[in-house]
Amino acid sequence: MKNPFKNIHFEDTESIINMAFSHASQKAAKTIVKGNRTEIAKEKECVRIETAGSIAAKRLLLVFKSFPNLDKIPEVYLQLLEIYMKKDVLKKILASANWTRKKILELKRIYLKKLKGVTSASQARTLRKEFYGRIASLFKRLKKQGFENLYILLELKKLPDFEETKTIVLAGLPNVGKSSLLYALTGSKPKIREYPFTTQGLMLGYIEHRGKRIQVIDTPGLLDRAIEKRNKIEKKAIVAIKALADIVVYLFDISGITPWKDQENLFREIKKEFSEKEMIVVANKIDIANEELVKKARKYITIFISCKTGEGIEDLKKQLLEKF
Repeated sequence: MKNPFKNIHFEDTESIINMAFSHASQKAAKTIVKGNRTEIAKEKECVRIETAGSIAAKRLLLVFKSFPNLDKIPEVYLQLLEIYMKKDVLKKILASANWTRKKILELKRIYLKKLKGVTSASQARTLRKEFYGRIASLFKRLKKQGFENLYILLELKKLPDFEETKTIVLAGLPNVGKSSLLYALTGSKPKIREYPFTTQGLMLGYIEHRGKRIQVIDTPGLLDRAIEKRNKIEKKAIVAIKALADIVVYLFDISGITPWKDQENLFREIKKEFSEKEMIVVANKIDIANEELVKKARKYITIFISCKTGEGIEDLKKQLLEKF
């Protein structure tokens, strides 16, 4: 599934106004008009109003049209959007931007019509200034309605294109071997993709099975530490990852290097968070296992592997593929 936010665009209200008025002045200066003082003024102001109104409306349309139909985007991207802004709030802001655009075009028509009836250069300038003032007021109103907040959504452009396929999510504390397992399962170096809500980026790999691709995701910074250590954005991001997951593989380190109590605590949290998902529990580093931990692990685990030697990897892979 393609990232529906990949092409979103944003310009703040001040930038749009400045561009509109600046281009209007430049175009009027380049316009050559013959006639008396009033006729020249009318034509110049007409150019300013036409240019400023058209540019302001066009820039708003560019922002408005760059956003996808929020009622048709995949659920995972909708949940990722709501890390930053509620769907209904975004809809209201975009609707306000579109209303403002239409209002500017309406005012442009009204003031161009009014210009035809002026009898002096000063009247023409007054009308143009009035038009500029009304545009400025509309943008001030739009700003109060939250238009500038669209800037934070540019982070969504960084989201990857997830594949719409069966997905395995890896979980476990740092250094238990998740990235090594990802490599062992997929047979190729995983692609690391930056995510706007985790400092380390997601790692994605794929298994070819019966003509289909199975997506395997490791989530550094999200599923590798306790709930109380996660910030608000990370907690919401986990909800999105849940939308992708079909199976969760939780990885224990039985070498004694990683504190066992911490691993058990995280295991219970992940099991609770993903309670509706199937979970396979795996013990890694059997090649350097601590015998006491092997005994403790047996109450959770039936699959023991070593990503370093390859022991148990094929059995794990076979068990995973049987699920699909």
